[in-house]
Amino acid sequence: MPALRGIDTSQGIKSVSIRNYAQNVASGVNEKKTGKKEKEPQLFIDPNWNENFSEKDLLECWKKYASLIERKNPRLHSILENHFPQYNGGDSFIVKLKNPTQEKELIEEKTRLFPFIKSELKNARIEMKIEYMTAEENKGENKAYTSADKFKLMLEKNPVLQKLKQQFGLDLE
Repeated sequence: MPALRGIDTSQGIKSVSIRNYAQNVASGVNEKKTGKKEKEPQLFIDPNWNENFSEKDLLECWKKYASLIERKNPRLHSILENHFPQYNGGDSFIVKLKNPTQEKELIEEKTRLFPFIKSELKNARIEMKIEYMTAEENKGENKAYTSADKFKLMLEKNPVLQKLKQQFGLDLE
């Protein structure tokens, strides 16, 4: 075997196995830290819990969970902070969202969110329903990202801008 410049080959050359790496990633091993998968604490939920709770209790619990995940999942934190649950009476509540992407985020977190809520409120029968906001509910919160969208929102507030745009031959970038 020819000698390699600058490399100590007395111990043998070690190769990197893509298969081992893929298995570690798939099993959730965090190589940078301890080499072990971090487990989330398991919350005890008594299936017989059925304590009554108020909308205030639910909101406090919701906000507490949002603050717990702020650094770990900022996208979900934003969703929870902007879409508070509406107590529906009994053991259920409704969360009104703007789009299916938000619903997907919330459903993915449900396995961690629900044990937390059930444990905090001491109610194992809690159910969440997801609905989408109506056009009227969502109208005041439209966000303009492109130049055309921003101009359209400005036109709604001040239609004279269209006349100025035409008069001066302005174009959106």
